[in-house]
Amino acid sequence: MYRGIRRRRLRFGNPSMSRPPFHEVYHQFEPLIFSFIHKFRLIYDQDEYIQIARIALFEAWSRHDGDHSSFPGYAKSYIRGYLQNAITADRKNQEQNVFTEPSTFALMHTGKSEDDFSMSEVSMLLDSASLSGRERIWVDEYLLNGSSQKDIAGRHGVKPETVKAWRKSALLKLRREFNK
Repeated sequence: MYRGIRRRRLRFGNPSMSRPPFHEVYHQFEPLIFSFIHKFRLIYDQDEYIQIARIALFEAWSRHDGDHSSFPGYAKSYIRGYLQNAITADRKNQEQNVFTEPSTFALMHTGKSEDDFSMSEVSMLLDSASLSGRERIWVDEYLLNGSSQKDIAGRHGVKPETVKAWRKSALLKLRREFNK
């Protein structure tokens, strides 16, 4: 209750009636979905996030129990939480993974096509970055062989945080070398 005024709970309607079909609910909540897309400034992969919000709305619609809460508030918080979890997962994935092919570094440096490079040339370019032994281990195992940071840590008897430090310093040196 706010200032003596009772707020009426919005429900799907009469409890004895069945709930409206999902397409009607979707059309009512479509502006809410787009407001979240705008609020969270999701300009990249916008279609993907819209679809994620639609899935969240469908789950909220199918899971809602009309006896305990109003559907609009439930749907709003369900969609917001679902989108926030998806954004967090995407950001974490982007921070933890570097999506490059081994020859990409060489291509950035010289402008040759992929077919013009051998692994020895890629190795020479990596040597020019003057990586330490551990940084080179990370480059070889993570970028060239596709091993995870956890696997690298296990093989070398160090913590995953240590491998992350190797990654950070290796990428810093590689960026410096390729930006020359």
